[in-house]
Amino acid sequence: MLIHVNRDVEDLSGIGVFDGDQRLWLATDENLVIFKHDAIAHRLPGADEPAMEPSAEGLKMDVKARATRPSGLDHDLLEFVIKNESTRQVSVHNVRLGWTYTPPRQRPTFPGKPSVAEAGGSVGLLRQGTTNLLAPGEQVVFAIEKEMSMFLVEVARGDVLDEDIVLEFATDKKWSWKATMDEIPSVVRGVANSVVESMRR
Repeated sequence: MLIHVNRDVEDLSGIGVFDGDQRLWLATDENLVIFKHDAIAHRLPGADEPAMEPSAEGLKMDVKARATRPSGLDHDLLEFVIKNESTRQVSVHNVRLGWTYTPPRQRPTFPGKPSVAEAGGSVGLLRQGTTNLLAPGEQVVFAIEKEMSMFLVEVARGDVLDEDIVLEFATDKKWSWKATMDEIPSVVRGVANSVVESMRR
């Protein structure tokens, strides 16, 4: 049996397994001492050295929103251009457009049942290119698929504030970014209204 330990071995306080009847079988204190000793003794060289934490110093990203109208489509599509303005290469991934409702959209309530409200929504974007890795000065385009554009209708209903329309994405290993305001809300609303009009036809 292989055991993957995703924490410091020194902090382990117990090891056990559940059998088919969901009974828990714990290792003895002696087993645990031997397990920890062997795991520490067989660590890879240098594993005790603290890992270098990535630094956000000098990391600068520029985000622009734009609407496009591909040939044959009856509404606009929403795209975001993310440019690396840093002096080092940066990986961009997990790009989502999100929004919140003010106030939250209340669902019908029933006696004895919990009250539920919809706080907001989001939609994922697809990369238009072959790589997430950007050299200094390079840019990548992320777009909402035409089939997913209908979710933007929620932004056009009047209970989403400009400051609550946010593009979120991750860079490198640890850093998450949020881009908001500037021209982003107006472009998003413009595309949302374009989708609404196409659905009325």
